[in-house]
Amino acid sequence: MSTIEQDTTTRTDAAAIDELHEMVARQRAAFLADPFPSLEERQALLGALAGMVMTHRTQIEEAMSADFGVHPTLATDLIEVLGVAGRAAYAAEQLPAWMAPEPRYSDPALFGSGRAFVSPQPKGVVGNISPWNFPFDLSVGPLV
Repeated sequence: MSTIEQDTTTRTDAAAIDELHEMVARQRAAFLADPFPSLEERQALLGALAGMVMTHRTQIEEAMSADFGVHPTLATDLIEVLGVAGRAAYAAEQLPAWMAPEPRYSDPALFGSGRAFVSPQPKGVVGNISPWNFPFDLSVGPLV
């Protein structure tokens, strides 16, 4: 690789890294603006994700075929599309139980009639690096 090619690659890599930092900063700002969405908001977002995947089903299948060259459409449909949509629907259904406060023991001698519980809450923005073999399912699935 020539010096010019290395400089171009370095600039391209630096631009990509800068773009990633920008995206994470925007995601963090969005999280901080609304860190604890309601049950209804979360269910609506999961429903929108499932709907989006189903609406773009054909485009996802075409992209997978173009990317892999010989990727079976049926496998894409069952694993990549329906798997993600089904996971989103399942998560939306389970959210009330998953978001419910979990009671904990509190000693009446110390706390009287006080009650203790743990309330599950999101921690912030995370990254997801997905493998190549099931790229849509393994990148969008954990998002659910």
